[in-house]
Amino acid sequence: MSEEIKRVAKAILGSFGLKAPPELEFPFQEKIISRMSALGISHPMSYLDLVRKDPIESQAIVNELTVHVSRFFRNPLIFELLAAIVLPELIRQKHEAGDNTLKIWSAGCAGGEEPYSLAIMLKEGMPRKSGRLNVQIFATDIDRRLLTQAKKGEFSPEKLENVKYKWVEKYFTPKNGRLLLNDNIRKMVYFSRYDMTDAKTYVPPESVFGNFDLVLCRNLLIYYSAAHQNLIFDKLHRSLANNGCLVLGAAESLPATYRNRFNSKDMYSRIFIKKY
Repeated sequence: MSEEIKRVAKAILGSFGLKAPPELEFPFQEKIISRMSALGISHPMSYLDLVRKDPIESQAIVNELTVHVSRFFRNPLIFELLAAIVLPELIRQKHEAGDNTLKIWSAGCAGGEEPYSLAIMLKEGMPRKSGRLNVQIFATDIDRRLLTQAKKGEFSPEKLENVKYKWVEKYFTPKNGRLLLNDNIRKMVYFSRYDMTDAKTYVPPESVFGNFDLVLCRNLLIYYSAAHQNLIFDKLHRSLANNGCLVLGAAESLPATYRNRFNSKDMYSRIFIKKY
């Protein structure tokens, strides 16, 4: 790969406060070359000029890096811990406080697999524990294309590889070689576009004041520079209710400045409980 392409790739990502994980640097550079070829642009600096002037092209090329590869119940151990330990404890605290609303935020939700997995888990696995609990699941992403797909609730079979067969039978309907999620589950999730680097807000506007009991922000921070990671962590911390739970990706960890504000839930996962 030419040094010029490498510099252009770095400049594009830098303008968004992003960085490419080492394993994605070369594929991202290849995407730039592919876009240049498709647009008939021969010089990398000319493409950089286009990206700086055209918001549609800039978002398109950045989406090539940040688009999430996801599936239902990705990293099953996390969902087992949420179902067996975290959510029952949160629900118990809600009942004791006389609060019947459980608020959840899936940040960087991609095509909706993560928030829909939570909805299925709550609907199927915890009816006796949740009682009349009002579950509100907010799911956000910066990519409008993915949000449009998520709202449709149609998925390829490979996205459901981790879903129990009885749940596939119960909550999905075959449709033209794909699987359509039932309305009862889809209605539990509120999708909206949200930029995690927006310094003017700390929660999705649709959630009003946040105060989330559970926030999942998995495999998103690895794409951002240290400065933007701090901004995002400030949002995550402020968005959580006291004793709220934060779930990060396996390759992510709390910044040093936030470690004394959370307790680690267990040694097997990146699950943290907010202290203050």
